[in-house]
Amino acid sequence: MPDWRRRPVTRPRPIRLPGPGPALALLAAGVLTVGCGGERRPAAAAWAPLPPDPEIALDARALTPPPDPVPPAEPPAAPRPKGSLTFARDIAPIVHAHCAVCHHEGGAAPFGLVTYDDVRKRAGQIAAVTRSRYMPPWQPEPGVAAWQGERRLSADQVAQLAQWAEEGAPAGDLARAPAPPSFPEGWALGEPDAVVPFPAPYLLRADGGDVFRNFVLPDAIPASRWVRGLEFRAAGTRAIHHAEIRLDETPGSRSLDDADPVPGFEGMESETAHYPEGHFLNWVPGKLPAFEPAGRAWRLGAGDDLVVQLHLLPTGREERVAPLIGLHFADGPPTDVTPLNLRLASRAMNIPAGEAAYVIEDTYTLPVDVEVLSVMPHAHYLGKRMLAWATLPDGTKRWLIRIADWDFNWQDEYRYAVPLALPRGTVLAMRYTYDNSAANERNPHKPPVRVGYGPRSFDEMGDLWVRVRPRGEMERQLLAAHQARHRALEDAADAERALAADATPDGHKRAARLYERAGRSERALVHLEAAVGADPDDPEAQEMLGLALRQKGDGPGAIEHVERAARLRPDSATTRYNLAGLYAAAGRPADAVRELERAVALDPGYVRARTQLGVVLAQQGRFAESLAQLREASRLSEGKDPAVEQALAAVDRAAGGGAARGPAGGPGRR
Repeated sequence: MPDWRRRPVTRPRPIRLPGPGPALALLAAGVLTVGCGGERRPAAAAWAPLPPDPEIALDARALTPPPDPVPPAEPPAAPRPKGSLTFARDIAPIVHAHCAVCHHEGGAAPFGLVTYDDVRKRAGQIAAVTRSRYMPPWQPEPGVAAWQGERRLSADQVAQLAQWAEEGAPAGDLARAPAPPSFPEGWALGEPDAVVPFPAPYLLRADGGDVFRNFVLPDAIPASRWVRGLEFRAAGTRAIHHAEIRLDETPGSRSLDDADPVPGFEGMESETAHYPEGHFLNWVPGKLPAFEPAGRAWRLGAGDDLVVQLHLLPTGREERVAPLIGLHFADGPPTDVTPLNLRLASRAMNIPAGEAAYVIEDTYTLPVDVEVLSVMPHAHYLGKRMLAWATLPDGTKRWLIRIADWDFNWQDEYRYAVPLALPRGTVLAMRYTYDNSAANERNPHKPPVRVGYGPRSFDEMGDLWVRVRPRGEMERQLLAAHQARHRALEDAADAERALAADATPDGHKRAARLYERAGRSERALVHLEAAVGADPDDPEAQEMLGLALRQKGDGPGAIEHVERAARLRPDSATTRYNLAGLYAAAGRPADAVRELERAVALDPGYVRARTQLGVVLAQQGRFAESLAQLREASRLSEGKDPAVEQALAAVDRAAGGGAARGPAGGPGRR
């Protein structure tokens, strides 16, 4: 049976047919309805970028950061009497609490730091990496906020480790040493309700550079559920440095995976994969899984794909990478207001070779009151300094996070110990500095080269994700719409920058989709006409332009362009469906029926086309034919599509109850 819930097209907003009945949607695959006003323009031979949209202009008043934070007072490190420090009494509590979570048998680190012998052999190394603050990995500067799970050592602890190592790492009375910590061999959260495996293992080469790869776990669960806990297990390999888990309700990521001859696909992101609404799903060494707070479960839909991005480090031998994901389900939907993930970012990145202090900035004004729950900065190997702060309506400034020496290898989500309340009108700001000089030891390019924005690890990115909780559901909906428009405008501006370098029909279509998503229909129309002007034989561009003109009120122009699209791709059921909608709106029902019949012939499982064919036939009084189409649509959708069932009931009533008797006097519908 066709999977009517997962058609490889995005179903659109509807336009109603004349008269009663369900709506007839008018959009092509992956295309949002494009409604435009103003006069049509001839396509230009060369692309001239549009002026920046004022909504995404930087707020200059908010670009001055707060004063440097004052770290909390900490007692100075006091040297202990020589020979007084021992592993049993002084050092074991430090390494057990701060090191062993990764450094234990089966842990993420390559060696253990649990027993005295483990620690003694590496005493000098431990002293060096803790003195430099390379270990334990913790990037935020002190004095900004109190964080959940903070791994920073105190100055006194660092001094103790150094003195103990210098004095020969004495054991002390090991019989009095604290018991070593224990770590669960199985699932840390208990047996999951569902385990989602990799469909096939990935073989990581023995040597070479880092690998960033995305893996699709298709149709993760058979029925929609609310998830209160997710646990990632590396399953026997130490090659996984960190993992990001996202959802994809479309075939987009799966298509990229299918196109690659080995499991997974390259890159740092997929356009269609995203975090669950209001949640970050990631794993880094030492991060213990936890259940979501009561009332904050997230939804995983039936048939949704999980997309797992892995940062892999060759270990010197070939590694079989096949991690597991355990899911724990909640009894019901969330009862608390679902958080939202806000994005500040800049994609206008063009970092010259040798530039040691390249800066990007972004601002975003909150339209509602929120509580900030966490922040997650992101950049690649050239990232150096990260600053983010908030400017309140009264001018008060508060730090969100400061990182003086960004290390891509230890990116994480940082959760506030106490949520940070910010009122409506607060301006969030970010400023990231990049070092593309030869002096940057993390620079993957030797010698340095010009670097721009991109999804590969040797490209660059600059994102600040801010997880917030609005006060109520109405505020949440307002914020979600505002943020979606802001993101679409930023992405459209990025698309226009790309067009300035290489104006292609596909680039214009992408910009048009983004501008329509942001409600900038006039800008969308400019790009659609440019796309058609660049390639009149592009059927998708013709169809998009036709549908945009229909929304503008130009019915004849709309039909002209969609008819051309149908001639260019006569086997597209979706194009036939859209053309039928235009004919119906123009008062041409016979032509609408013809195109809907063609759509159904091309794709017998096209539920919406069958439904609309049944509606148009009913409007012509052809009830028997209408009921036949609607019954088949109901069968295909297993009686679960409300639009189909509503149409069937309406036509049944109009026909005098014929549907209840079934076709040709047979048994009624069940």
